[in-house]
Amino acid sequence: MTCRTTSENGLVLSTEAYGNLVARGATVIAFDISFLEPSSPKEDDAFGDAVKKSSQCCILQMPEKREDPLTLKGEVSSGDLNIVSLVPPIPPLAQSAVALAPFILQGYR
Repeated sequence: MTCRTTSENGLVLSTEAYGNLVARGATVIAFDISFLEPSSPKEDDAFGDAVKKSSQCCILQMPEKREDPLTLKGEVSSGDLNIVSLVPPIPPLAQSAVALAPFILQGYR
């Protein structure tokens, strides 16, 4: 059994368990977890291969928010510009998923 762990929350996902979802007829599989940190190349590739083989997995892109000050030359800041960009999952999953989707939480408005 191949497992991968996400460092953010310690959640363990099994490639075998994913295969069981596919085998039992799941038509779409979506993960609302971020896969931003690699596990090991072997585990990441195995999970990516399972995702690609099924052709029915959607994985989220995590929003990353930053604030840039709004200033004119020689002026005091007149406020901040909030910029939200989407961070994709690790390459083996980003390249294997049928779709990547933003997971926007209320705090990112």
